[in-house]
Amino acid sequence: HQYAEGAKVAARHVRRDGMEHLKKAEKDGDISQDDSRTQSERVQKMTDETIAQIDSLLNEKETEIMQF
Repeated sequence: HQYAEGAKVAARHVRRDGMEHLKKAEKDGDISQDDSRTQSERVQKMTDETIAQIDSLLNEKETEIMQF
């Protein structure tokens, strides 16, 4: 559980960094508001998929451990 939670926290930190980068790029005029929104949604989707994968791996490992 401890490793899985650490991995989830790391994924959330990457998401936060990505979102901050997008906000800065939008503020600086490097990307449009629509592009920023689209990329933000993409970052969120990737984060959700990563966390789901971590949960899946954790469940598999718990099942494996309980068999012994």
